[in-house]
Amino acid sequence: MRAESAGFVVAGHDTTSTTLCWGIKFIADDQEVEQKLFESIRSFHSAAVTESRLPTHSEICDANIPYLDAVIEEMLRLAHTAASQDRECKEDTVILGHVIPKGTTVIIPNKGPSFTEPGYEIDEDLRSPSSRKAATDFGTRVWGSDEMGKFKPDRWLVRDEKGGDEYNASA
Repeated sequence: MRAESAGFVVAGHDTTSTTLCWGIKFIADDQEVEQKLFESIRSFHSAAVTESRLPTHSEICDANIPYLDAVIEEMLRLAHTAASQDRECKEDTVILGHVIPKGTTVIIPNKGPSFTEPGYEIDEDLRSPSSRKAATDFGTRVWGSDEMGKFKPDRWLVRDEKGGDEYNASA
């Protein structure tokens, strides 16, 4: 816990501000995204808009604005303010058929294949049973290769049973 906390303090300052700067740029570059985000927020906070006031703390905390969540997810996906994360294996494990001994540091990239370009073909037999079950239960994420590097918050939205937008972190 201490090591993670130190990492948040040391790494969190610049990455947070840089991610927000990139997010503002992504939104400013796409007037359609900017307008949809503006309308989504105003629609949810219509009482505050009608009363010409700022939303209250509780109104903001209670907010469920799927498009805002999608914009944030897309900002985090494309900002690339941290190239990777690393984690130490706490026990011997196998990843895609490769034995990873306890104590090994595994580097997890935050960009590249499967993020901004097509992922690698992987033999499904190498995947863990839990990975195969998740793919069966929830499907797999497939984005058009020509669209992966573009800022498209709508990729994180699915239609709910009422025909509205719903944020889906696994989209």
